[in-house]
Amino acid sequence: MIQNKRILITGGTGSLGRELARRLHTDNHIVVYSRNEERQYLMKQEFPKDHISFFIGDVRDTETLEYALHGCDIAIHGAAMKDLIMCEDQPTQTILNNIEGSRSFIQAVRRTPTVKRACAVSTDKAASPSNVYGCSKYIMEQLFREANRTSPCIFFSVRFGNMIDSTGSLISYWKQHPDTDIKLTHPEVARFFFRLKDGADTVTKAIEIAEGGEILIRKMKQARIHDILRIITGRD
Repeated sequence: MIQNKRILITGGTGSLGRELARRLHTDNHIVVYSRNEERQYLMKQEFPKDHISFFIGDVRDTETLEYALHGCDIAIHGAAMKDLIMCEDQPTQTILNNIEGSRSFIQAVRRTPTVKRACAVSTDKAASPSNVYGCSKYIMEQLFREANRTSPCIFFSVRFGNMIDSTGSLISYWKQHPDTDIKLTHPEVARFFFRLKDGADTVTKAIEIAEGGEILIRKMKQARIHDILRIITGRD
């Protein structure tokens, strides 16, 4: 049980960040760190002011991140470029956000002695990576493992599958555009899927049990993309 902690979440206005804030804010103080002013404004309307703070900032800005981490006990690193196609088209930005941003996060945590646990949110695509996004997340995991070997803070990672109904997800897009023309590379293509609740459960459990340097992976349900498409759109 995580209680009476000050917890920073990078990418805190994203789908997982909001879910974690809802889960943890009652018994803790949440520090939301993100670049999105509009989403921060909306979150301010949803959460009580005495349980949550907001910082506008880029994860590559180590100084601002260190300022936001002041007094924190736990740091969760969820900020990243996640769109596969966008990462392929803009590998430079993917490196800057997912790798340099992670390195900046680690530096800021190491300079904040109150932080005892730091969790990186990764992806199943980091396993034998075959795309820019997966490669960037694999490197992030290794940066966290390296940091754990040279810091009193406990650094570790968690891996997720595809987050159902997260912002910009394929399933969300299909629900909004059921009549769009969709082409599958193969009818047997399958993916691992997670609900937001499962993602938040995994992060909070990992924070409680991690000993340092691990990549913690929860068992996930697999589904064929063709079956999901048929359920959502009613088409074969």
